[in-house]
Amino acid sequence: MSELFIELLSEEIPYWLQKNTVEQFKNKITDVIIENNLSLSKKININSNFTQLRLIFSCSNLIKEQKSSIKEIKGPPVNAPENAIIGFLKKVGVSKEKLEKKKVNNQDYYFAKYKVIGKKSEEIIKNNLENIITTINWPKSMRWIHNSFKWGRPINNILFYFDNKFIPLDFLKTYSINNNSFTISHKKIEKEIKFTNFSQYKKKLISSKVIIEQSQREEKIKKEINNFCVEKKIVLKDEYNSLISLNAGLTEYPDVLFGKIQDDYMSLPQEILQVVMINDQNFIPLFEKNNNLSTFFVIVGDLIGERFQKDIIKDNEKVLEARFADAAFYWENDLKIKLESRKQLLSDIKFHQKLGTFDDKTKRMEFFAMNLATQLNFQFNASHLTEAVKLAKLDLTTGLVREFPELQGIIGGYIAEVEKKDKIICLSLKEQYLPKGPSDLCPKSNLSILLSLSDKLDTLLGFFLIDEMPTSSKDPYALRRSALGILRIIIENNLKIELEKFFNDEVINKYNLQKTKNFKIKNLIIFLIDRFKFFLKSITKRQDVVNAFFIEKSFSSDFLTLYKKFVALNEFINKGEGKKIIELNKRALNIVTIEGKKMNINNFIDKDLLKEQHEKILVDALNKVKNKIDNEKEDFKSVLNTISSLHTPLNNFFDNVMVNVDDVKIKSNRLSILKQVLDTLKIYADFSKIQK
Repeated sequence: MSELFIELLSEEIPYWLQKNTVEQFKNKITDVIIENNLSLSKKININSNFTQLRLIFSCSNLIKEQKSSIKEIKGPPVNAPENAIIGFLKKVGVSKEKLEKKKVNNQDYYFAKYKVIGKKSEEIIKNNLENIITTINWPKSMRWIHNSFKWGRPINNILFYFDNKFIPLDFLKTYSINNNSFTISHKKIEKEIKFTNFSQYKKKLISSKVIIEQSQREEKIKKEINNFCVEKKIVLKDEYNSLISLNAGLTEYPDVLFGKIQDDYMSLPQEILQVVMINDQNFIPLFEKNNNLSTFFVIVGDLIGERFQKDIIKDNEKVLEARFADAAFYWENDLKIKLESRKQLLSDIKFHQKLGTFDDKTKRMEFFAMNLATQLNFQFNASHLTEAVKLAKLDLTTGLVREFPELQGIIGGYIAEVEKKDKIICLSLKEQYLPKGPSDLCPKSNLSILLSLSDKLDTLLGFFLIDEMPTSSKDPYALRRSALGILRIIIENNLKIELEKFFNDEVINKYNLQKTKNFKIKNLIIFLIDRFKFFLKSITKRQDVVNAFFIEKSFSSDFLTLYKKFVALNEFINKGEGKKIIELNKRALNIVTIEGKKMNINNFIDKDLLKEQHEKILVDALNKVKNKIDNEKEDFKSVLNTISSLHTPLNNFFDNVMVNVDDVKIKSNRLSILKQVLDTLKIYADFSKIQK
């Protein structure tokens, strides 16, 4: 088998573009291999790697050249006009004497056979590379030497090896791109590296301080940080894995250094220090075992010589100190103005042109929060709730939040602490935006829950009322994130509420909107259900179970009950009894589907036509299941246990009762029994959609 190897050497590609670009290139080259039958293997395994300077692709299971084949093409009918026949002969390049005649649908047609000479694999891939490279999609692209060619970053060189041989790419001259047979080592070493295959390429690059695998660069960073943490008895939090990936994507040979924060700045709220470190410098914060921020932080550089390391640490510490000094200046200034004094400033900040100011939003939130507290039967201090809502958005007027928007809520909480507000109020201010993402914790105290829910519900309803709903490609107001946050808070805090009833006319009137004719509450609930499906799939990894649970007629806004019902179903499916019901459901469906094409199947069972003992037992069991499903609203495990009790009578029915009998009435009645089985099971879920 032959090996394919391609490297694109470019200027630095931003981390957030690297994976997408590699995937596009990989998919395109895979398509070429499949379409031209260049591999004997059914699975095409393209090995892809990347650094910020190079995209690398290799594949070792390709054939040297295509096999030659005989191709047969159907031509015109034998009695077709002469011009049609002459045109066909020109197209296939054979004489009329070599044509064969074959009958198709009782008519004779001409057929031509000709030999297709197999091409070399390297030629086919080479001829497709220009199209692959020029059709990569970039969010933003740039020109450099060539006027008409644009790419994500300037390309310095492209090399193509096949079967341990360098293949020149003539088309690159058109785009003013180098086509050298060698690659370049790490930019701080700058030497040419020659090789004949991918294995040599990889080994020589490693010795020249280039690690081409993103995962290995990440592992190197993690290992060195963990060793340091063990020594200092501090910890690296898992939530910063994405920051490790980012730093690995910005380096070819990551070297890990450790800086230290001056004690003077450790008195600042630790979230401020974290944001400054991460946003400005991609530094990785470390923590004490009690969860407090450590004075140590991680600096990841690209191949730092040992003699430069101390100076680089000092330089980075100085840069960080300057940014900390700016943050401290904002913090001290923000503390000079009390939160209550900022209310007038808040009324000058627009939430949205059609939805008013943040002061308007705060008033709606207070109304929402009070309604929620009543519906959820929360025990709460009304004065605490009123104060928390009024303080919630005031930190939007601070310098720190203007500089670091991700600190909104947190800064308000800290200022409230300095002003000696009640602890539960301070906590609710800090937690009002939680959860921000899928890995964030949800608020747990009643006050925090009310503040977070009222904020998200106001945002979601408001934008639906003004017809600013997300599209398939755009969600400028992060409504999907808000919806997911609402659902997680409800589920993780065991909150029973029907959102459709919550969004009543009294709530809608609080927006003082003139035109809301296009708004339909059902559209908003459907949007929430779609996010709920996404949430369920993320925790179960079973799209088939999600599809089975949400049959078309399902429409509920009591998401806690839906969640409990779904979890019970998922557990049931994973057990033996659930799998038996799936199998019997499938068997019943096959019979009803086939016979339903031949005759009408009634929706009712005629008890007078029940002749066999086993069909009577099944009907009795079916009635018990129906009754259980209709009357049990909470204990879904019990419902599913009752459903599983159908297994024995249904199995006995299949084994002992003949459905396809001569008596049409009895046959129809027995088909009605099976149809009732399917319809009854479908009340809970469509078991036919579930894979065993």
